[in-house]
Amino acid sequence: TNYDSSRTANAITEWVKFMLEPAIIEMSPGSTPTAEDGKPALVLYADAISAGFEEAARANRRKASWKFVPSSGQSKMVIVHANEDPFEFSGSTEDAEEITNFLKDNLLPMFGNLDGDTFEKYVTAGKGVVWSLLPIGEAGLDAIQTKYRPIMGEVAKKFRDKFFVTYTDVVKLKEPVEKMFGPIKYPA
Repeated sequence: TNYDSSRTANAITEWVKFMLEPAIIEMSPGSTPTAEDGKPALVLYADAISAGFEEAARANRRKASWKFVPSSGQSKMVIVHANEDPFEFSGSTEDAEEITNFLKDNLLPMFGNLDGDTFEKYVTAGKGVVWSLLPIGEAGLDAIQTKYRPIMGEVAKKFRDKFFVTYTDVVKLKEPVEKMFGPIKYPA
């Protein structure tokens, strides 16, 4: 994995420490792993960690948290984003390339926040973007996300292969939104 952070001693030290940690976190049987630190979790449920899962985890450790839950029976893998149901992988848990492609296709949440940190990720991901501009009000962005997730999550599921469905803090990002779309009355 290439170094992709700032050129300071602290940043380099943190990167080296991170890269020396195991790529896969082993959980207790029956655990329900969640996404953390703004990254999705790729979770393998199996008798043992497959070579393909381990290879994909080592190559993509900075893009997701990789977790293994010991389980008997048929192996399965899911991706988990915060506030979303797990999405199951239909390929081979032995194939690192298939696993990496699954991660790439599902790296962003189905209904996610479009802001300065995620804008480029969404527009370069190879899918269209349904941009939900919702009235934030005093409740804040988290309350809006919670209110609209049931509806917009269903839209996102129907168009998963073609579009990302996003929401934006139109108060915080008022100026850039109005530069793109002109003055708007919300919801839009």
